[in-house]
Amino acid sequence: MKKEHIFVTILVILIAGITTLAVVSNQKNNVDKNPVLSLALDKTAQCLVDGGAKFYGASWCSHCANQKALFKKSVKTLPYIECSTGGPGTPQTQVCIDAKIQSYPTWRFTDNTELSGEVSPLDLANKVSCSLDDTSIAELQIQKDELIAKQKSTQATQKSQSTTQD
Repeated sequence: MKKEHIFVTILVILIAGITTLAVVSNQKNNVDKNPVLSLALDKTAQCLVDGGAKFYGASWCSHCANQKALFKKSVKTLPYIECSTGGPGTPQTQVCIDAKIQSYPTWRFTDNTELSGEVSPLDLANKVSCSLDDTSIAELQIQKDELIAKQKSTQATQKSQSTTQD
């Protein structure tokens, strides 16, 4: 009787573990389930490359990671240039020293203008005059609105934390 009870317990634990893994895997895969957004991001990333834009960042920079995450699977196409491989406070790579990069992330364009911080793919597409269809623009606008809401929420949280510390 005890052997059966142990067997059933082990079986239940295994099934629960497999179910948990399946749910986590499914949630992770749902990140890129919007094919219209994925195509818009692919097109935007390619426009940035074709338009001569450069994305300067650092491997340890959380804002750079957020910027990359906005592009989902299209991140592999971005014209990314690594500026600091050794961690915060380590010297910049020569290409970033030569480009006089002061903060991360920094986007530099062929007209010698730049944008710093987390920039929505829609704003980047507009900056390089990327030709997108209305559906792609709508999807990128939704993504931009979500980014703005997240940034406002983060700012409100930081402000609240600094107020309670005073």
